[in-house]
Amino acid sequence: MIRIGLVSDSHGSPASVRRALHALGYVHLLVHLGDGAGDADGCEPRLIQIKGNCDILSSLPREKIEMLEGNTAALFCHGDAWNVKWGLDRLSYHAQQVGVQVACFGHTHQSLVDHDGHVLLVNPGSCRGYDATCALLEVDRGVIRPKIIRLNNA
Repeated sequence: MIRIGLVSDSHGSPASVRRALHALGYVHLLVHLGDGAGDADGCEPRLIQIKGNCDILSSLPREKIEMLEGNTAALFCHGDAWNVKWGLDRLSYHAQQVGVQVACFGHTHQSLVDHDGHVLLVNPGSCRGYDATCALLEVDRGVIRPKIIRLNNA
């Protein structure tokens, strides 16, 4: 089993990322899904950072496909390129086209776990602010178990 921590939209608050990492406990991989991706610099363990729409000068990738365990693949993106504030159909279609089982995104600042019949969609929400959240993915033999973690209780 592997544990993946997801954070997004820290907007210049490295302390928010570290708070989320503490709440997540041990993870094999931490993914920052953009808008403050540099806020995760120096975090342990292995780190993937994605460029968000507010990361204007960043040279980070806009999306990344990662094999998590066995044949389980994930798409990591910020979500703005797929207009996720207006619906998830475009992101889901893209995820199906690239052959992943889970699409992880940010941008809306609203946490979400949904399965549209094709792809598991996970948004950790924003790890900054009063209603701060992050997400944990546990992947075990092809089964993905997502969990939203509220940081005001962490």
